[in-house]
Amino acid sequence: MVLHATPQAHTAWRPLAPHCNFALEITEEFANRLIARCGTHVGPVRDFILGADVYGDQITSTQTWLDLRPCETAARLELVVTGEVESRTVGVTPQAQVQSLGRHQFELRKEIEFEGTLLRTRSPSATVLPRQVNVAAVTPATGMPLIGLIANNIALQAANARNPQAAAITAERITSRSAPQFNDRVDAELARLNRLLAEQVFPQLQRWDLMPAAQSLATTETSLQWCLTLPSPAGSGSPHRGTAGPDFSRPGPGGDQAESDGTALREDDWGGAEARVHGRAMTVFLHESLVNGLLDRLPLAGMGIPDAAIDRWFTALAGGAGLSELARPSGPIEPRLATIVFDEEHPLRLRFDEGRFALVVRMGITPLTGPVIPAQEITVPFTVELTAEAVRFRPEEVTIVPADPNDPGSLIDEAARRMMREQIQGRLEERSAPRRIPLRLPDAAPTELHVRDVTLHRGWLSVAFD
Repeated sequence: MVLHATPQAHTAWRPLAPHCNFALEITEEFANRLIARCGTHVGPVRDFILGADVYGDQITSTQTWLDLRPCETAARLELVVTGEVESRTVGVTPQAQVQSLGRHQFELRKEIEFEGTLLRTRSPSATVLPRQVNVAAVTPATGMPLIGLIANNIALQAANARNPQAAAITAERITSRSAPQFNDRVDAELARLNRLLAEQVFPQLQRWDLMPAAQSLATTETSLQWCLTLPSPAGSGSPHRGTAGPDFSRPGPGGDQAESDGTALREDDWGGAEARVHGRAMTVFLHESLVNGLLDRLPLAGMGIPDAAIDRWFTALAGGAGLSELARPSGPIEPRLATIVFDEEHPLRLRFDEGRFALVVRMGITPLTGPVIPAQEITVPFTVELTAEAVRFRPEEVTIVPADPNDPGSLIDEAARRMMREQIQGRLEERSAPRRIPLRLPDAAPTELHVRDVTLHRGWLSVAFD
């Protein structure tokens, strides 16, 4: 059964940046699946408040989570800790001992901003709502007929009269103890992440020539959008093919369409709103120009590969082998019938268009005997369908045309073309991948992503996850 996704209501977005070739949209709900934490701490109480020695115990329950804040120029969020302190204490003075029950609620917030290179932060804010009830009092006169009861009530009333002052002191104690710890802990973690970016992530991106040429971040109350322009060699294709990236605009709270910068796709460019479904967890947008730029870096131009090696790869793939297994050296392989020779220009390409992707290979064939077949452009299209449990990739009819239609020497007769097409088509099999993807990240709760929708249109691939 093929499932059809339904569109989601979404907060207003700007279109993708004009030259963006990779983008992420992450929902606040998904971020909190990874980051949110709950904690409980049990400990003693020992204090001195309004002339009384205070003894007892308390239980502190906390929740840590992210709260995205609207911003058009950076990713802005607040790290929030909400908690409740339940205490059972006794305040001791020479005149009386007063038993109290407390339930104090607090909230700590620390703003964090990220523009793509550095995490910045500000001092935290703290809010405390103290609640304390004095439930009983004991005095030296307790146990004496009549006088003891009166003395107990007087002590309790005196304690109740000082309750507002005691509550204010309790709020100050909670703030002075928790806010600095929270602030120091977050600052230390952000410093660690900034060092990680500066010392490991960015050097690796520079090493592989993948440092973004441009990027933009924005947040709404529910989602974060990160658009990047990653380097791709000249000739790998414009990220727009005559148009801009997918339009993120949605009706805003007042019903008006989000303002466009003039580069956004029209609604019908993506086949209507249904073709632009956003996942409840995240959505990945990838333009074919970035993929083809990376493919151009592979040392394939002019390379010859024996047909026996290609047969081995197809057999291994059919048996479920992964890319790492295919890349493992296996010694020299001699051609059985011919050698496949990749063209010097764009030997391997991908195209995303109209609900399918196509692998485009430019290659010639040098047989052990017989004439050389000049470079041909072979297009292998695949459709993408979602079943209940899998993403299914189904091969369609292979087409073969001359790599250079203006070169008479690249023409081949129909019999040779038919033979090549039959050989390639016979090796193609339907493949599938699971829709559910386990996600294990350091210091994060185990979770999984579920592929909600796959869209291919006008050079863009978008995958939405729940």
